[in-house]
Amino acid sequence: MLAAKLQSKSGVKKVYVLKESVSTVLLPKIGNANGGKVMQQLDIEKGDRIAIATMYGLSNDWFYATKGNGIDATRKGDVSDEVSLYDNGTKRDQYPGANIRIDLSGMSLGESKSIQEVPNPNVFTTLPQIVKVTLN
Repeated sequence: MLAAKLQSKSGVKKVYVLKESVSTVLLPKIGNANGGKVMQQLDIEKGDRIAIATMYGLSNDWFYATKGNGIDATRKGDVSDEVSLYDNGTKRDQYPGANIRIDLSGMSLGESKSIQEVPNPNVFTTLPQIVKVTLN
């Protein structure tokens, strides 16, 4: 549904969604273990911009997305500095991994705030560079 909505927006040329056959759960690189990795071939032209969004799976409503107007599609190399962690504002913040929908007293953890960037460091965790985005 999100892809269809985005595709209908003025100025959006193409929407890419990872296929369900690809593991969409990416584990971090810890010690000698390799981290998860996905790749996507893009059809680009000079002047195109790239926007990326993906859920931060250990949270209840945080996600990674490109900053501002997206990434210059012709840029090469590591563009991770163009990606930030955001709070969707739909659930009360909890430490990553809690992902609890109802607190112990039975009250909902829902909230309604505007989307905002999660400061780093923050009260829940000091996030290392978890997401690496490279354009070849």
